[in-house]
Amino acid sequence: MKTNRYPVLRVIALIYKVLAVILAVLTVLGACSVPFMGRSLFRGAGLEDVVGGLITGLVLLIYGGMIALFLYATGEAITLLMDIEANTRITAELLERSRG
Repeated sequence: MKTNRYPVLRVIALIYKVLAVILAVLTVLGACSVPFMGRSLFRGAGLEDVVGGLITGLVLLIYGGMIALFLYATGEAITLLMDIEANTRITAELLERSRG
């Protein structure tokens, strides 16, 4: 029994989830492009520049992935709290009916 209670919270939860997906895609694209950008930033294009770019890309991938994960989890937590409220309300209504 879905109700239309808390429509703004539903929108906020959806925004968090969409932002998480966008951030995850941008993080992967950024992490893949950092090693190539390292060569153009440093004139030498030696092995240390490529390794530095790979390490930077890996750090970016982990950091951005964690932020995207927390954003998505925040959206899911908002949805979870609304579902708990709906289930609690339904249970209270059923208990009231069974008593009277």
